[in-house]
Amino acid sequence: MQGFFLKLSFFFFILFIPLHISAAVKVPILMYHHIRTPQEKDSAIYKDLSCSRNIFLEHLSYLKKAGYTTITFWDLYNHFYKHQPLPPKPIILTFDDGPRNNWQAFLDLKANQQKGVFFIITCTLGSKKHLTREQLQAINEAGMEIGSHSVSHPDLKNVTKAALKTELENSKKVLEDLLHKKIISFCYPSGQYNEVVSNQLKKAGYYFARTTNSGISSIQGKDFQLKIIRIHNYTTAQSLAYLLKKHQ
Repeated sequence: MQGFFLKLSFFFFILFIPLHISAAVKVPILMYHHIRTPQEKDSAIYKDLSCSRNIFLEHLSYLKKAGYTTITFWDLYNHFYKHQPLPPKPIILTFDDGPRNNWQAFLDLKANQQKGVFFIITCTLGSKKHLTREQLQAINEAGMEIGSHSVSHPDLKNVTKAALKTELENSKKVLEDLLHKKIISFCYPSGQYNEVVSNQLKKAGYYFARTTNSGISSIQGKDFQLKIIRIHNYTTAQSLAYLLKKHQ
């Protein structure tokens, strides 16, 4: 009889193992900033952070033809914690800083029935060169994801504990109050983070954090060190195909 109960207990243990401790999934994450054509007068950094709309549209077309399905971090959350399957060849497109030209990226994604994740610096919300509150609401309502990129984009490794808490929690609250939706993803400003920062993110209620480290992460639930494929204006569709294959 004891053996029977042991077998029964084992059966229920297997049956109810949560999905987020099962096999990891590899999901490429692309990192965009400005969707605009670089100009001769631009600083080196501004040029490096820019990708023309034509190149961006080439990427969207290539990804669709190659069988990739764009997802958000919410799709990952639902996969790991609500047992929902991921589509074939999932990929995440992220856009940092919330510049106003990301509105065109949103329109192109929507027209192509694809998704993106927009990381917002909340102190810039509504300023002349950044997305407005109304635009963020429209982006969110269209099925895209809004994530936090902190309040003021500091080097989080070099701020006080109090300032760190404010940067992570206040940015989250501003976005949640605006969108009436939980914010689960974060993007480290300039890719700067350490264990203290990651631990504070967990305490603040985030589930995912994206770095600027190159590669493709194997994700198995909460992850605060997600790698990326960096996009430049010279990253053609052919180059993107090569990078995706290289990092697999």
